[in-house]
Amino acid sequence: MRAAVFLLLAFSCGMSKLYAHALPGSVLTFSQHEKGLELAITFPLEDLAIASPQLESLKALPVGSDISGEYLSDLKAYVEEHLSLGEDDEELPFTLQSASLKDAYHDHLGYYTLVALNLIFPSEIITPATSLELSYDVIMHEVRNHRAHVYWSDSDQSARKIAYFGFRRVNGEVQKHLLKR
Repeated sequence: MRAAVFLLLAFSCGMSKLYAHALPGSVLTFSQHEKGLELAITFPLEDLAIASPQLESLKALPVGSDISGEYLSDLKAYVEEHLSLGEDDEELPFTLQSASLKDAYHDHLGYYTLVALNLIFPSEIITPATSLELSYDVIMHEVRNHRAHVYWSDSDQSARKIAYFGFRRVNGEVQKHLLKR
């Protein structure tokens, strides 16, 4: 009898994990900007802390605040390691314009914190005809159910999805995704 109760308890605990909701994935939105190509990225802070424990200190910052100083340097180094945008296998440089923490809400999850980044890729490098390859594994290199939704935002602010993916390696490298605007 005890064994049956134990098995039932173990099974029910396992089932609760099976139906748990993951936090939303990364959202990357590209748009043309007077300074170049802008990339806005958001992802859950809680997942970032799992993927990169050295960035867990960001949780100490108040929600709604800008990320600056050493926090910003550490975050930029992490993003540089896990994001590249390129053309013909040549990685394009970017500038991290801003970073902040924002409140977010999901019906099934409740409140959580988003990290919001704004990057600029210089305009002299990228033209509308440029074919771009995105390599992105922020968070998903450790949190394998994390996904990326990639959008292109037109001048009228309408956004259309141009890619959706999870973590995958091809020949030992993070998979590159061809972006068509």
